[in-house]
Amino acid sequence: MSYMKIKAAGGIRHAAEVLVFIEAGASRVGTSSGVQIMQEQALSTK
Repeated sequence: MSYMKIKAAGGIRHAAEVLVFIEAGASRVGTSSGVQIMQEQALSTK
């Protein structure tokens, strides 16, 4: 059995938004704000 994967994209600019989409079932995220998101995540885990 194969499963369809979901890509969240469009207007995702913050780490909190990424987490919401992942919790909702997204397996991939498309964003041009990847560096900013990773920097936010790194700051929040310190």
